[in-house]
Amino acid sequence: MAFRLAWSDAWGLVVSTDAYDWQRDLDGNTAHSGGDTTLELKYRRPVNDSLSLGAEFGVALPTARPPIGTGKTNWGGIAIASFDSNIAHVDVNVGATRLGAVDEGQGHWQGNWAIAASRPLPSGFIITGELSGIAQRGTSAQTQALAGLDYSVSRQVVLDVAVVAGLSRTAPNWQVTAGVTVQLGHWF
Repeated sequence: MAFRLAWSDAWGLVVSTDAYDWQRDLDGNTAHSGGDTTLELKYRRPVNDSLSLGAEFGVALPTARPPIGTGKTNWGGIAIASFDSNIAHVDVNVGATRLGAVDEGQGHWQGNWAIAASRPLPSGFIITGELSGIAQRGTSAQTQALAGLDYSVSRQVVLDVAVVAGLSRTAPNWQVTAGVTVQLGHWF
């Protein structure tokens, strides 16, 4: 769940958490909890009609119960380039996160990247595809692919569903996500 508040075309704040996380490890043990809470400051600067550059700086507060959360604070940032073409809208992200909790032999810094493309379809649908990955000293790199579908019920309500497949040996094999976005109106 994410609450977004933009006070200009360039600046905004995002407060987000997972309402409910459920995990099962390879041994069959399960865990469930709400997620960690993330606060992000976002900045966007249009370069021209089809290109925008941006940045996010944020902190993840330890509000989830272990093993869903680590019990430590993480912080970091992401550089973003977004551009529109006749074929699709494309986002390219590169970032780094300083992890508060790591195992022995692991680095505190984790690099991440993502390339996503989305295209509107008829009748209020949008299809999305994404490749992403993370790398951290002392761990195996993870890459994954996502395929998603959004549906605009109205201008204020959007439903989304996605399937994520692990592409590397250490990435989770399969994940399914679903969500809803509700616009609460203009406050400023």
